[in-house]
Amino acid sequence: MYMCEREGKALQHYDVILFDVDGTLIDSAPGILNTLEEVFHKMNVDITGVDLRRYLGPPLRKSFGEHFSDPEKIEKATELYRASYAAKGSHEGNAYPGAAEMLRRLKEAGYVLCTATSKPTKVVTPILEEQGLAPYFDFIGGASIDRGRPLCAGAALCQGQAGADGR
Repeated sequence: MYMCEREGKALQHYDVILFDVDGTLIDSAPGILNTLEEVFHKMNVDITGVDLRRYLGPPLRKSFGEHFSDPEKIEKATELYRASYAAKGSHEGNAYPGAAEMLRRLKEAGYVLCTATSKPTKVVTPILEEQGLAPYFDFIGGASIDRGRPLCAGAALCQGQAGADGR
């Protein structure tokens, strides 16, 4: 970030732009909701009257923790979800109209583009590739499957890609 003057006002100029993926660049709700429904069915959880949309966003273990108190069941649900989402759910979303064009214009303007998403990097990368968005990113950052890298690390790693001063 650096300051520039325009019409007598100091404006901040950023060279690096971080994007969330789900709900920002890609409408991933259909795949997430279908996968959640499948997992709850396999784990014999009655979801009648449950608004699954409330689980769009929070980490999987937190969402499953609302239905299971046993950590082993939470892990099993998480594993079932990841396997099904990789096979089916991740292919059920679509890039929002105009997302690719926006990214192309920002890239052409010289911005460093990065993701910071709660999806694991190895999950989000193929989704961005399938949707034709991956080539626009200088860094695709996500959470770690083993909880070893927090989401905020994506921002720090992205900044490192752009240089220590963010440019």
